[in-house]
Amino acid sequence: MKWHHYILSFTILLLLITATSCTSNQGTGLSENEEYLNHFSADEVIGIVLAGDYYLLPETVRSFIENGWQPNEITTLHFEDLNDIILPAESFMDLWLTKDNMHLHLDVVNFKSEGAALLDATVTRLRTDGAKREQAIIIGGVTIGTSSEDIISILQSLSVEYHLSSSLGMAASVFIRNEAHYNGQVRVGFDDNVASSFTVELREFDLWENYTFHWPDASDAAREALFMSRSYYFEGVVMDIYYVVRPDAPVIRGETMHSGYTIVGMGDDGNIFAIRQHTRIDLESIHAGDRVKAYYGHTEHRGRRASRHELIEYEDGSRIPYIRADVLVINDEIVFSLFNQQS
Repeated sequence: MKWHHYILSFTILLLLITATSCTSNQGTGLSENEEYLNHFSADEVIGIVLAGDYYLLPETVRSFIENGWQPNEITTLHFEDLNDIILPAESFMDLWLTKDNMHLHLDVVNFKSEGAALLDATVTRLRTDGAKREQAIIIGGVTIGTSSEDIISILQSLSVEYHLSSSLGMAASVFIRNEAHYNGQVRVGFDDNVASSFTVELREFDLWENYTFHWPDASDAAREALFMSRSYYFEGVVMDIYYVVRPDAPVIRGETMHSGYTIVGMGDDGNIFAIRQHTRIDLESIHAGDRVKAYYGHTEHRGRRASRHELIEYEDGSRIPYIRADVLVINDEIVFSLFNQQS
């Protein structure tokens, strides 16, 4: 292992990024299921069909359970029976449900000033995971596997408001809104230029400002599994471990990267990413060619700490994603976790 590569610029990494071509698969087009499509209107762009049933937030948890959704293995780490759960007053929590091998991550809120049954709490956000074509459908017949070109084309033909967002190393997203009629949005996530997930959310509730996040009683292992199930992650192969000298140029969000050892990996998407070293990460056990997966939180202020994903800008102008990982997995083994102080 090379331990003393002083990197004053990431020119080589930039060349690797440039040399890696991005592939684009032909999408499978739009859904033509008229039964499903009849649910949608231009005024209700954040509706979604899941496993044949139509939902328009806000919904209750009960509406999902009555349609056959069941707690997945993450939820059952905490609850044996959802019917017995009381959500404290003015609090919210995460809930994971599954049906037909498709998973849902729900933000569930009790807006009342007293405790209420979880099944009667309000779902203000949902995200699909592992859905197949026709299992999840949004306005215009956009479904899992629909190409980005088809999505943009149908949204334009329907005069639906949207915007495209992308960043280096992360999949592009399409955000669909119609604020004149509904204060919500749908985020379409992409994998290789085709739709791979949908996130539907109401935008009028600032949960973290006005409500208390409710952590169900659970072991550190259960919390770790719960966090990993809801987190973003970078995955790829370790290229090497470098000693990075702090550049003069600040990183995004006005911070400055400190000098130190950095694990640098080549993502499965061909992009480069770096992982900040922690004192409890045993660098001697990590080698070039190892499989690496780094999990980090959704936002800077969500969860146990301010875990985040940044873009470092080096003196030569090159940028790569830089991750402060909450959980680091090497060759399918957790080697570092903030949920386990002994790891």
